[in-house]
Amino acid sequence: MTEDSNGQLVLLKLEGDQISRYWELIKEGILEAVKPEEDYTQVLTNILRSLLSGQMQCWVVVYEGEPKAIFTTAIQVEVGGVRSLLIYSMTGYNTIGLDIWKGGLKYLRRFAKLQKCEKIVAYSNVERVLQVARLVGGETEYTFISIPVEEK
Repeated sequence: MTEDSNGQLVLLKLEGDQISRYWELIKEGILEAVKPEEDYTQVLTNILRSLLSGQMQCWVVVYEGEPKAIFTTAIQVEVGGVRSLLIYSMTGYNTIGLDIWKGGLKYLRRFAKLQKCEKIVAYSNVERVLQVARLVGGETEYTFISIPVEEK
């Protein structure tokens, strides 16, 4: 757990027993963020397995004692060996101010550095997320392309 100097913002990394206890809430957050178009049951099972094994991480942003956001991350290695911290899913509760996003990002950056990552990456089409990313120096001009292997 990490906390800001005022004691108001906490970024909590959930451990295995907490992930198991709060899985339904975590799962809802993932589904809200990803909005799958097909059955996601096997993917969710794989995510849970990855969270419990430590291959993925689950974080909760708490501000003034209230949960404000929950998100999952994973380390990915790109072609060429560049390590990145991938924000797989991110769900906010109510409106989250820029100060909370910046505070959470500060702690994520520390974690990414400890994991020897060079950058933090994410996929989103939510305008507020894109705005915040731009405000903290993120590049948002790329478009994620996903083409199914099976023809429709």
